[in-house]
Amino acid sequence: MAAGGPGLARGGVGQRPASDAQRDAPGHPRGPDLRDLARRTGLAPASVSEHTQVLRRAGLTEVRPNGTRVTHRVSPLGWALLLRSA
Repeated sequence: MAAGGPGLARGGVGQRPASDAQRDAPGHPRGPDLRDLARRTGLAPASVSEHTQVLRRAGLTEVRPNGTRVTHRVSPLGWALLLRSA
């Protein structure tokens, strides 16, 4: 999953719009959904789904219902690891 937040405005796939980085920041009410992640990374939705499941099982991301979609966010543990390695 591409990270966004303080000092992490660039994801693994080039520069992202500021709105994407802000939306992924801790405390923002909405994170990206599966389609957003597939679009940003250029991966097939099925591949993104597999990756998000692994990250969620490891406790690095959280999912939240958002209407008819499920959004993905970096968990507090995920942020701690990301910011520690920055």
